[in-house]
Amino acid sequence: MPLAAEETTTTTTTEPVTAIGFPAGFVPLDSRFGARVERVLFSPRGVYVTVSTVSTFNVEGEASAFVGGAWDLVLVDGTRISSVDQAIDSLVPGYLTVSFEPGAYGPDDVDAIQHTALGLPKFENVALSVPGVVLPVDGSPKTIDDLDVEYRTADGTEFRLIDLTLSPEGGSLHWTVGPDDRVARVSLSLHAGSPDAGVNVWLYARTGQEQVFGNLGNVSITHGAWQSSGEMAFYLGGGESPISTGLDLALNLHGHVEWLSFSPVSSPPIPVGDAPVSVVE
Repeated sequence: MPLAAEETTTTTTTEPVTAIGFPAGFVPLDSRFGARVERVLFSPRGVYVTVSTVSTFNVEGEASAFVGGAWDLVLVDGTRISSVDQAIDSLVPGYLTVSFEPGAYGPDDVDAIQHTALGLPKFENVALSVPGVVLPVDGSPKTIDDLDVEYRTADGTEFRLIDLTLSPEGGSLHWTVGPDDRVARVSLSLHAGSPDAGVNVWLYARTGQEQVFGNLGNVSITHGAWQSSGEMAFYLGGGESPISTGLDLALNLHGHVEWLSFSPVSSPPIPVGDAPVSVVE
């Protein structure tokens, strides 16, 4: 769950905090949840901190239901580095892995991680219509760079289509989400149709936000990146015919968008303590 990476220098106290109802080593994030650092992994792609969580209702991680959000990595000199993403391993409920940009700091510099904002997700199905498009008869792509198509939720979150390029074999689409503190994961498909001509073609999208399975050292992560804007590539499904040229096509986008906004919280730092810190070259 990304925020722009930045560095600031402050003075931070990271003494372990104890509370009735949490197992030893868990720092209370609020009256309900506690967390503990399990591992820190340095790799060329980023720094990954895995955190386990428990709840006062049940000390089992599977019952904690802590959603996380935005985090700071606290260095021993007080420098703070904002998180760029958060992943949840579906095979290990109750655990979060938070990623940070790599930089001029190493394993000995990491002191703690601190939860700074609660991630507030919202999922909605969307259906959007795009003005009719006529593909050139020579098969060259057609670009609409002045799209005025948007989807707005009741709380003011806005998903906007910026430009669309379509060709007989596929195309691409740029999108943004706002206001500035919002990010999203997008999954859409595009239908191009011309009923009078019998054209009925579905195009499927690769967004770069698909749920993927990766392995970083011994840390397995299943996630898709949260973004404030992005581009998706459309492609024809198996057995589909190329999109007809020279016809007035009605274009309709169908799919879902998962929005994320952030609500600031006041939680104490969670010290790395004795958690293993590993380096993968």
